[in-house]
Amino acid sequence: MSSVVAMYIPKPGEIIESLSLLAIAF
Repeated sequence: MSSVVAMYIPKPGEIIESLSLLAIAF
């Protein structure tokens, strides 16, 4: 169960990467 929860909860690094990708997209 913990692995499933980890899949839905993004890591801080993934959040930073997603924000950087959005910044590049816009």
